[in-house]
Formats: sequence, structure tokens, C-alpha cells
Amino acid sequence: MIENSIYNTIINNPIYLCVVVVLAILLIYSALKKFIKLLVLVLVGIILYIGFLYFTDDKQTVEDVNKMINSMENGKDIIQDKIKNKLDEE
Repeated sequence: MIENSIYNTIINNPIYLCVVVVLAILLIYSALKKFIKLLVLVLVGIILYIGFLYFTDDKQTVEDVNKMINSMENGKDIIQDKIKNKLDEE
């Protein structure tokens, strides 16, 4: 019953409602900020690990990285061709 009265007090009073909304936004912002920092650290760690494997001549890693680089170059060419075709049609 107490929770219901707190809820009604917050909903019915615009000042309390603004305070709760601001606190909720700050909580969400701080959680997202920490998640993004963690994500950046993990990505840096993965890149460093792949770089370590590449420079220590791990054959499978070197082949995979080279395939990925070649596919990115091929994809870039395909995208550029599609853009040129679209521009020529207009």
C-alpha cells in the first residue's frame, strides 16, 4: 500500500515527476556510458590479440586477415560500381 501511495504522489506532483525522470535519464546515461567503455576495451583487446597473432606468423590468422582485407576491397569496388550505376540512371 505504501508503494502505491508513493507512485501516486510522484505521478500527481509534476515536480516529483520531473525529478524522477531526470534521475532515470542519468541512470540510463551512466549505464550506457559504462557499457560503451567496456565495449571499446574489448574491441581494443581483440584487435591487439589479432595483431599479435598476425605478427607472430600464425598461418591461419594471416590467411583469415588477408581474406578479410581482400573481401573489403572487393566490396568497396562493388559498392562504388552500384553507386555509379545509380547515378548514371538518374
